[in-house]
Amino acid sequence: PWRITTTCGALDVTFHPTRVHSEKKNLLVVRSEFIQPVGSFVGELRLPGDRRVAIERVAGVTEHQDVVW
Repeated sequence: PWRITTTCGALDVTFHPTRVHSEKKNLLVVRSEFIQPVGSFVGELRLPGDRRVAIERVAGVTEHQDVVW
């Protein structure tokens, strides 16, 4: 699991990956690595006026890309 927060405290969620799509390519002039986990988020979103929204098993995707050209 990955914990994702904001410095202002508006977002505090945990991402639970269940599957991962990834690709690595080396085309001599371009090299790339792409990782895209799919899973669900659980946590809390804080809105103005001290309103809070519970996030319970919301499906989502995160990604990491590293590209050199």
